[in-house]
This record gives sequence, structure tokens and C-alpha cells, in this order.
Amino acid sequence: MSNTQLSVNGRKAALICGVALFLGVLFLDWLLLVLSVTGFGYLVYMRYSLGRDLDRLGALVIITPGSLESSFTAGEKYTVELAVDSKYQGVFKLVFPYGELDNDTVFLGVRSTIYSFQPSLAANYGFDEVEARLVSEYGFFESTASLPFKVTFNVYPRVISAALDALSYLEGRGIQGAGEQISALKGRGYEYADSREYVPGDSLKMVNWKASARLNKLIVKEYFMESTWAIHILYENMVSDPVSSDVLSACFLRTVQSFAEMSWVIGLTIIEKGAVSSHTVQLHPDRAVTSALQLVLMNDVQAFQQLYEVLAPAYRPRLDLVMDGKRDEGRYKMDIIKEELFRSAYGGLLYITSLIDDPVNLLEVSYSARLSGTRMVALEPCRPWLYTSLEEAYRIWQRYDKLNRSLARSGVGVAVSLEEAQDKMGERVQAVWA
Repeated sequence: MSNTQLSVNGRKAALICGVALFLGVLFLDWLLLVLSVTGFGYLVYMRYSLGRDLDRLGALVIITPGSLESSFTAGEKYTVELAVDSKYQGVFKLVFPYGELDNDTVFLGVRSTIYSFQPSLAANYGFDEVEARLVSEYGFFESTASLPFKVTFNVYPRVISAALDALSYLEGRGIQGAGEQISALKGRGYEYADSREYVPGDSLKMVNWKASARLNKLIVKEYFMESTWAIHILYENMVSDPVSSDVLSACFLRTVQSFAEMSWVIGLTIIEKGAVSSHTVQLHPDRAVTSALQLVLMNDVQAFQQLYEVLAPAYRPRLDLVMDGKRDEGRYKMDIIKEELFRSAYGGLLYITSLIDDPVNLLEVSYSARLSGTRMVALEPCRPWLYTSLEEAYRIWQRYDKLNRSLARSGVGVAVSLEEAQDKMGERVQAVWA
């Protein structure tokens, strides 16, 4: 299929020829008549010549490979090298419906180019042909033709990738986060963990005298460590667009998993529609990952279905085990939670938000953090101004700027990625945890 039309230069040339023809007829000037007819004739020839090239273009241009098929996560950049073999004597440009080429101009011969595609939103992307844009000699005509090239991309939400990583983590831990084990961190605490034989240096207060008498040797008790190595994560689940929803959910899940992998005790507070819907002061790292995974998948039915489809059959029972686990829920008052947060020995507070909801909870928590001397970081991974009108984008940006300035005055670090948030926690938090 092709589409040929006059370019801007072509319309100017046709207008000049038309004026010359009119003046030649009006004044019976044979020179103007000959020039105008010759000009029109040349334009007709250019149109015919370009049409002939278009009919042959599909046979003269070969793109290798002739098709692309892949599955990846939204936000990831897919790249592949393409070879374009052109036997067409002229020059044209290749235009892809999705993605872009680092060099879209095609000359005679074989040239390589890099095709890249980085979708923001999860969906099934595909097309069967690409567009070739040709321009005639002197640029009087421009035309487009279709070249066969099949592309099929299955782009999954970011949260799917994060959920797969979380399941892989829990699988390596024996899915103990589903409620089978409370903690793997042993030390001074109050909840019984295990018993072992006495070694020099153990406190006599830890001796289990009944077990020692029964086994005829000293046995000491071990307890789960208190939350000295602990962080509290507050997740404000409010977004303005589908991309931000995907980004925020994936960021929350990866954040919880990152601290769980370092064996830190985690507190979780979930804020939805301005109110606290779930609050847990201390969670075993594995249990925290399970709770975060439950929350994300229960709030996104489509993501759960996609995750279930991509999982191997052997792993699906593991997902069922996670989803069937008990989840702590309830309605809580923010003032009570603030008191609990700052009575606890948390090394830091991480507030994950898109800044779309009413900021009163964020500002109150930041103020309390400053009074208690607790290091706090606001993690803002979303960029909602990219997915709205220009005027609305400016208003959103102004709101972000104003809130972040207020947070900075309260001593709160602002980060846009998990790595940056961990860096902004700084040496002070590491000292508390150590």
C-alpha cells in the first residue's frame, strides 16, 4: 500500500506553473505557455517515476531478521541489531509504529541499524509492516510504502517481574514467609527460637535447666532478635495513572525484598485512600515479603492472572500457598501508629509514595521523625506528569516541588529509586542497625 502526495516544494512548483499558464493564456504569451506545460509535464513524470519505485520497493529492500518476537517487562529497553539490504537507487527512511532506529536513513547497499523499544505501559504490542518514506528528486513529491516486517511483543507489568523475584526468594527460603517460621535472626529477645548446647561465654540466664537435667548437659535457649536491625516501610497506595500504579507496586515489592535479603526485621504500614488499612510493627523478613506480595497481587487481579500464567506448573502451588496465607488487616488511627513507630527502635523509616494523595500523613510522619531523631526517606519512583496534559503536568510538578522542599526542611531525604533511597539512609542508619 502506498500514498503519494505533493510536498511543500511540490505545491509551490505546481502553483508557479498554474500562474504561468494563466498568464500565458491571458496575454497569449507562447513562452509562458510552453514553460508552464513543461513544468506540469515534469511534475507528472516525477509522480510516475516515484510510483514505479514504490511498486518495486518491497522486492528491492530486505530487512534481516524478518520478524521479532519477545517478552519483557514494561520500562525495560529491548534492543536488537537489524540489517537492511537495499537495492533501491534512491534514499528513503524507515519508520516503525513502535520504537525507534538509531539510523533510520537507508541508502543503496547493506547497512546495520539498532532497533530499540522501551514501553512505559504493559500491553501486547505488534505490527505486520513498517513504513518507508520516499521523496522524489528535488523533493516535489513525498510518498509512503509498506514493507513486510512482523513484530510481536508481550510486555508484562513491572510488578510481574518483581513478583517473580519475590517468589524466587521465598522458594529459596522454603516459603517460610507463609507462616511456617517466625524469624531466622537469633540474639537477645523475648520470643523462643531454638535450644543448643552451652558454650563458654553464654549467660547463665539463658540456661534451660529442665532440658539440661534431662540431657545431663548444659542447654541454653536462643531467642529471636529484637528489631534493632529493623526498618519500617510505609506504603501509600494511591496513584493517578496505570503506569504509576505499576511503577509504585513494583517499587514497594522490590524494596521489601531488598531489606528482607539482608535479614532485617521489617515493619509494614499500608495507607489507602488517606487511611491506614494495615499496620504491623515487626515482621520476619520472609513474612514481610509474603505480606507485600499478597497486597500487590490482591489489589491487581490482572497482574495475578498474568503471573499465574507465566509460572511453571510446579511453582503454581507455591503461589497458592502465599496467597492463602493470613494477612494482617484492619483500620488504624494515624496518631496511634506514629506513637508506635517512634517508641520502636527502628533504624529508619521509608515512605513509598506517588505524592498524589493528600500529603498530610506524609508531613505528619516526617515531623514526628524529626522530633524523634529517626532518619526518614521519602521514595518517589513515579513521574505522573509524563502522562497528562501540559497544563496539568505543570501543576503536578509544582506540587511535587513544593512538597519536596517542605520535606527537605524537615530533614527528610527524597529519592526516586530504591538504590538512592538506601544511599540516603546513610551511615547513621547503618550505625543504629549495627
